[in-house]
Amino acid sequence: MHTPKIIAHFFAQIMEEVGQNISYKNESLNYSSEHLKRPKTIIVNGKKLPKGPFRYFIQNPTEADKYGRNSQHAADQRAIANLAYANRNGNGDVASNDGWNFRGKGFIQLTGRGNYNESQKEIEKYAPSSGIDIINNPESILTIKGAMLSSMGYWTSHGLNSIAEKGCSDADVNNVTNIVNYYTDSKAERRHNFSITKKVWKCEE
Repeated sequence: MHTPKIIAHFFAQIMEEVGQNISYKNESLNYSSEHLKRPKTIIVNGKKLPKGPFRYFIQNPTEADKYGRNSQHAADQRAIANLAYANRNGNGDVASNDGWNFRGKGFIQLTGRGNYNESQKEIEKYAPSSGIDIINNPESILTIKGAMLSSMGYWTSHGLNSIAEKGCSDADVNNVTNIVNYYTDSKAERRHNFSITKKVWKCEE
């Protein structure tokens, strides 16, 4: 990541993924039963599309009651992750525990074994002596070094340097966002973040 435009776009996305303080963290799956069962949609190009990984619980409401937070018990976050993310983004089935191991982590909230694999390849290519191995030790993301390298690995593995380098307009920010989180409803917030970061890194000069 070697130009002001790229860095400005990178941090604009991170500020929305994990907050203005840029904290690396685990994805919280502390969802209520009702939240898990509630259908969510997002408008993309004028079409309503399902949002989020919780189609399983919408289709299996008794499982939502069993594992979601309610008056009877706390949320079983491991079970929620394994059921919601099974056979998605390169994950194995429920029994593989991939949903839990490869839940959202780090600065870009890397999610899914497939994304972890692609990011790890980039880490090995550009930082082979880093000691970060997010496949065999997924929790290694939860350090500043691991969070940054895994996020940069995701960024480069998805060709985001070339997309970010194209410009500093709202459309350019949306093009980056569509790769990082296509179904998000936070595009306006990401554009706002970029209005700050582009000044910090003087990407229009």
